[in-house]
Amino acid sequence: MELWTPAQITNPAFDGFLEPLPSHASMTTRGGQLTRARLGRPAWWSAAEMFGENWKPPRGGDVYLLVRLACSLQPGAGQEVQEASLTAYLHCRGTDRQPVAFDLFPREVKEEAQTDLTLSLGPELKFGVVEGSLASAGATIHVPRVEPVIVTSGLGEANPTWIFRRHRKHPLEGSRLVYAVVARPADARELRLSLELAATVADRYGPVRVGVPEPARANLSWVIS
Repeated sequence: MELWTPAQITNPAFDGFLEPLPSHASMTTRGGQLTRARLGRPAWWSAAEMFGENWKPPRGGDVYLLVRLACSLQPGAGQEVQEASLTAYLHCRGTDRQPVAFDLFPREVKEEAQTDLTLSLGPELKFGVVEGSLASAGATIHVPRVEPVIVTSGLGEANPTWIFRRHRKHPLEGSRLVYAVVARPADARELRLSLELAATVADRYGPVRVGVPEPARANLSWVIS
């Protein structure tokens, strides 16, 4: 299977202005334009369909999915996004076991931007960068760009988070698309994914932590398996 990562978000689940989080509610009247954000609808693919009937999952009878998430930020005039976090909350029904993020991409980017990457996702379900013209036995994923600084948390847990930080060469704005391999317990009735986006935005008054307005959060949850 070959996947081409889009450069922009189309048909977003959320498209609007971020608001100060409750701990920064007193800053709602500080003036100036607000930071606009978009959250894309998740896309997902079954690992069993990628690898065929002879494929054996890397961990018991769990069900595995490749999931793509997307967000974008556009700061207002006189604003700078210092940091942003995109979190995927994974929930299962019908089982006492929890789903987990089996692997994440990008996992860590520290220094220089990388462009036009090609990833492989083989039967072991770990992301790797393709060198030259090598192809994956499972999925080949084309990524238009990866920019610093990115760190992740929650690998092997139910709430993976990608943290994007400002870099002197790359302002923190525009679209960011990320991937996760998710493992769902086989006895679960459904797997639900919910998204949360938050950012630290600075202007002449100083930094403030902002997020998606409360009324819009109810629309950022999907059953994906």
